[in-house]
Amino acid sequence: MNRQNWNCKVCTYLNIEKTNFCLICNAPYFEIESNNLNINESLILNDLNFHINKLYNQKSNFVIFTTGMADEGINKFWFSKKYINHLLNLIPRNFKQISVFHFDPNYFNYKINELVNLSTNEPKIIKNNRFKQSFFYNIPFPFSILDLKNLNHILIDFAHIFTYDIDNGIPITSTHYKKYQTFKKGIKLPNLNSVYFGYLGESSMLQSLAFSNFININIDGSSENYIQKMTHKNLKFDPIYPYEGITNFISKLIDQTLIILYKKKYSDNISFFDHTIRNSFNLNIKLIPYILNHLFQNYSLDQDQFKELIRKEGNYYFTSLGRPLL
Repeated sequence: MNRQNWNCKVCTYLNIEKTNFCLICNAPYFEIESNNLNINESLILNDLNFHINKLYNQKSNFVIFTTGMADEGINKFWFSKKYINHLLNLIPRNFKQISVFHFDPNYFNYKINELVNLSTNEPKIIKNNRFKQSFFYNIPFPFSILDLKNLNHILIDFAHIFTYDIDNGIPITSTHYKKYQTFKKGIKLPNLNSVYFGYLGESSMLQSLAFSNFININIDGSSENYIQKMTHKNLKFDPIYPYEGITNFISKLIDQTLIILYKKKYSDNISFFDHTIRNSFNLNIKLIPYILNHLFQNYSLDQDQFKELIRKEGNYYFTSLGRPLL
C-alpha cells in the first residue's frame, strides 16, 4: 500500500515519497470516503491504521474482525463463552500472530470504557500464545480503508451490515447502519471474507452454527465459508438471512420424518409438536455440524443420509417428554 503525494490527515504535511507513514509526524496514511470526519474519528482511524498497516502482506498474521460487539447479547456470547477460542481452532497453526479488531458505533456511553478494557485484556485472559492483540473501535466497520486483498482475515458480522450474493456468497453493502454509513447500498466486496449467523443472543441453534466448522481456512490465507459452500451445493438461501439455508434444510428434514412419525402415534395432539418444539430441541444442534461437515467434505446432501440420525435423536428427545416415537 505504498502511496505517493499525499497530505497527512494529522499535521497536513505533503508527503511526496512512497511511504505509508508521514515523514513529519509518523501518522499512518489512510483513505476515507467522507470529508466530514470529526477530530475524534480521525484519531480513531489513525490509530486503526497504525496497527493494521503492520499486518498487510504478512504470511504469519491473521486478523479477525467483528461488528456489533456493543450489543449486550453479542457481547455476552463473545466474552462469557470465550468464542475467540473456537475461532483460533479454525485458523491453521502456521498463522503465529492473530489480532482481533472489534467495530461498533452503536455504543452506550457508559459501556465504551468497559468494551475497550474487555477487548484490550482479552489476550491476557485467553492465554493463547498466537492471540497477540485485540482492539475496540466505536466506528462502523471501515471496509473502504482496508486493503483486504492483502490481509489474511475473516469478518464475523454480528451486526448484520452486509447481505450475501446468492450466486457466489460475496458480501454486499446494505443500509443497516443508515445513521453512520457513508457508502452506497449494493456495493459488492469480493475481497472481504464475511459470515453472518443470525442474532446469537438467545438462539442455541444459531450458536451451534457459530460453534461449528463453518469455514475452511487454508495455510495461504484463502478460505471458503458456509455461505459460499451453499452456493456450490445449490442450497437456496435468503441473501439477507443466509443461515436460513441451513435451518430451513433442517426443518424440512424434520417435517419429512419426525412429524410423520408423531402424527401416526399421537394424532389426537399434534399441536404438541409445534414450531417452538421443532426449533428448540437438541436435534437441530446435532444436525447443524453434521450437515456442515457434509458441505465441506463435498459429500452429497441426499436427505436419506440424515433420516436415521433424525429418527434416533428425535425418538430420544420425545421419549424424555413421555412421548416415544418408535
